[in-house]
Amino acid sequence: MGNGFGRQSVVARLGDPDTQETRVSAAGAGGAAGGAGFVPAAAGEKYQLLAEIGAGGMGEVVLVHDADLRRDVAMKLMREDVARDAVLRRKFVAEAQATSQLEHPGIPPVHDIGITPEGRIWFTMKVVRGETLADVLRKLVLGAADTRRTWNLHKLASVLER
Repeated sequence: MGNGFGRQSVVARLGDPDTQETRVSAAGAGGAAGGAGFVPAAAGEKYQLLAEIGAGGMGEVVLVHDADLRRDVAMKLMREDVARDAVLRRKFVAEAQATSQLEHPGIPPVHDIGITPEGRIWFTMKVVRGETLADVLRKLVLGAADTRRTWNLHKLASVLER
């Protein structure tokens, strides 16, 4: 997979990014800070890969930049080794659909869904930053003093409750 992927960028389709008219109109409509203007994704793709975040059972999560909305989002992609399995594809889509219908502070909202040119299904969601509970527990077991001060029993119980 190249650096750009997703569906074609709507913003890139609005005009030739090399023309001054596109840069001026985009900057006038809330362009990048400092007047830098509009910088479209390479080859007109909506999402630009920034970094790998992690991996799980059926997918991997990467940090991508949404060129149209000018924000970073997390993208969960089906792993290549399971992307052709029809049953797993349906389960992956069902996961995205179910998650998109939930509204809870502990569940990141789903923004978009699609298929890469290679046939891998993906969906984007809000980026959640910070330590995982597993990281906190690992530090507590290892006796990290700063973690023990921050994460008392009451705080841990409230996280589990939520």
